[in-house]
Amino acid sequence: MSHPPPPEGINDSLPDDPREISLEELTPELRTACERAGWTSLVPVQAKSIPYLLADRDVMIQSRTGSGKTGAYLLPIMQKIDLQKNVAQAMVLVPTRELALQVFREAETLTAGTQLRTAVVYGGVGYNTQLEAFRGGAQLVVGTPGRILDHLLKNTLSLSLKASIFIMLCRVCARNAR
Repeated sequence: MSHPPPPEGINDSLPDDPREISLEELTPELRTACERAGWTSLVPVQAKSIPYLLADRDVMIQSRTGSGKTGAYLLPIMQKIDLQKNVAQAMVLVPTRELALQVFREAETLTAGTQLRTAVVYGGVGYNTQLEAFRGGAQLVVGTPGRILDHLLKNTLSLSLKASIFIMLCRVCARNAR
């Protein structure tokens, strides 16, 4: 029985069960990103979800704070972005500015030294820095719904999405995560 080729971003030597992978099975570029973040291995949420995300599958991840969810979706996003295109190709939509900044900082760590450009957008601050990031060709945009919508309505943000991540928090979810 032949197996389909592995998703882009994973080396050809996948185990028989591609639902869980190790750091060594990632492409050299993604392994380097992990090294930049100080990761010596993938945590369970990453090992289980990355193959699905690389295969363009929709996933819903519920996991405790600090479990590695951000890396689980940022690594596949990094693999999918075409660095030759200076347009927003991936968007991570988060409910709060604090979470937007947290995800943005993790993205900056993982993409340091690469050509991938990121932008963080949220309300309560001026537009200039955000507009400069868009003009600079930000390929990954992390932001809150209100400010993303503002930019879309003002035609200051153009999307050519290859990946989108929506993070939803609610009181029940937060209470269950404790």
